[in-house]
Amino acid sequence: MKAEILLDSHVIAWLYAGMIEQLSQSAQFWINEKVVGIVAPIWSELADWHHQGYLRIGPQLIVADLQQRLGLELVETNPFDLARVTTEITWTGNNTDRQLVASSILLHLPLLTKDAQIHNHFEGAIW
Repeated sequence: MKAEILLDSHVIAWLYAGMIEQLSQSAQFWINEKVVGIVAPIWSELADWHHQGYLRIGPQLIVADLQQRLGLELVETNPFDLARVTTEITWTGNNTDRQLVASSILLHLPLLTKDAQIHNHFEGAIW
């Protein structure tokens, strides 16, 4: 199957932890009705959170669990295209957010995120 929507890191963490109440009704609909995917920067951010102690387990187990439960897809982008588009995003200093938005742009997929800054600057963000 092919991903129809990209998930932000916090959405992945909440889904894994079973914290469905953190998700809007619209977000729950998207997750239940669409093929969800993540890109490499999200995997890296989950690894950072694990190393910093925010997550008890690393991205390998989280992603494997969500692949089994939700059919989560790993979505690739061309690294050079990603770098080019990422450098054009200047409204945030958060490199993961820039890469995530750039991936959403390149893949022509909506981005499911609660992040207000992303919503304020990127029309492809949904919640």
